[in-house]
Amino acid sequence: MKLRSDINITRTAPDVIEVTERGGCYLLFGALLLHLGVFLLYSTLHHLPNTGDLFCTVLLVFSVLFLLAGISTIFGRQWVTLDLTRYVVVTQWGLVHPIVRKSRSLQDFEAVTLSATRENHVYYYQVALSRKNSICNLTFVSLTDYGHAYEKAAQIASFLSFPLIDSTTDHRLDTRPEDVAHPMQARQRVWAEERTPAIARTGMKSGVLMTAEGMRICIPKPTMNQKSCIGMLSALPLVMLVIAIDAVAAIQVPSVATAALTVTPVLILIGIPLAVFGISRRKARLSRTIVTASANGIRIEEQYRQQTRTQTFVNRDDIVDLDCGSGSSIIYSAGVKLKTRHGIVIFGAGLSDAEVEYLAGLVKKALGNANTEIDGIHQEKSMLPK
Repeated sequence: MKLRSDINITRTAPDVIEVTERGGCYLLFGALLLHLGVFLLYSTLHHLPNTGDLFCTVLLVFSVLFLLAGISTIFGRQWVTLDLTRYVVVTQWGLVHPIVRKSRSLQDFEAVTLSATRENHVYYYQVALSRKNSICNLTFVSLTDYGHAYEKAAQIASFLSFPLIDSTTDHRLDTRPEDVAHPMQARQRVWAEERTPAIARTGMKSGVLMTAEGMRICIPKPTMNQKSCIGMLSALPLVMLVIAIDAVAAIQVPSVATAALTVTPVLILIGIPLAVFGISRRKARLSRTIVTASANGIRIEEQYRQQTRTQTFVNRDDIVDLDCGSGSSIIYSAGVKLKTRHGIVIFGAGLSDAEVEYLAGLVKKALGNANTEIDGIHQEKSMLPK
């Protein structure tokens, strides 16, 4: 598991910026190693005078290693200097001051990349410089927040006049250098040329309605979700416990426990899944997601029993991209993925791929012009909250 870190971008000259990695939680880890090294060294020199030479030597070696690791973790830094006057990137490593220095030409790089990896159920967004014809990139930092990572990547790409390649979801997003500061304007030019995918009315689970506020989409919750499956799996230990108790009872009183040994596990195996399914289905019928898209932005409301529990509004200028896919991404399940400067918001998970693409097309059109009439819009007023 990686510890959280961050970078600080400082402009030291009109054509020079310095990217410094800040320790974050690494400082706490380094302080722990340093404390352990000091403790071992003190114990070796003062409290173990009668111990064998070999044992003292081993403790001394470990104490020195812990001390070096703690000092390097606390005071160790990486400096990356981007110099447009000489058109070079200089990477330096050291403690308080740089010790090792490596210089490369910026002509060896072609873009700033933003990618995502998953480790221990945590998503990391890596900001890096992509090399030409090489898989060895220069990584600046790995962050757990998409919005923060995109901000840093856009800042570096704008300074270098490099394109920004975002591959955090199913479809890669290439942003030209002149569009990095305002990605929504570039996306609108692309969306204006796209046609809204067609879908059969009988195949839609969600309802769409044009209102004065904009396009309103009502998305029902899926009947079975991850929590429901976990609830069913959690019943397996209970079934095994009941079988074990009945088996012990059958040995003591065979005539009475034989029926219980046969009937009780069957009732549990059938009753618990049916109960979980019934509760999930009832909760899904009373829950829905309301998405209102207009030229001002997108408002997402989570409702239960026609009462809004959570509400999120994303301004139009804060939107980076709108992506959808079949769930083949290593990170996100199927649904509409709204990538913003504050993070990634997903709605429509559990719908079919065709419906997800259709809803994404409607939202794209609504963001372009709230007054535009969309052909073939599907209205199902029974799905909309009263």
